[in-house]
Amino acid sequence: MSNEVKLTIELPTGIFLEKNVPAVVLPAVRAPIEILPDRAPSVFVLDYGVVQVTGRGMDTKEKYFIYSGMADVAENHCKVMTQEVVAASAVNVNTAK
Repeated sequence: MSNEVKLTIELPTGIFLEKNVPAVVLPAVRAPIEILPDRAPSVFVLDYGVVQVTGRGMDTKEKYFIYSGMADVAENHCKVMTQEVVAASAVNVNTAK
């Protein structure tokens, strides 16, 4: 039993982010999906929205805006494939427009 999930966010040009996290919330098409360690293998279609990295107390630590994509979850590895991603800390009025 593991206590972390390896999160990888990939763009067509390469890897944007790769790190071990306690949990991650994905913007799936029908509803947000929380990925915890030891989750059953799954594939999700993602909508545009926020990928949230959560801490041990399930508080949000990091946020990334994505423009749709797919997620593949297996063996404590959550791979998010998207066309575009922006760290929430990099968003300002100009980038939002």
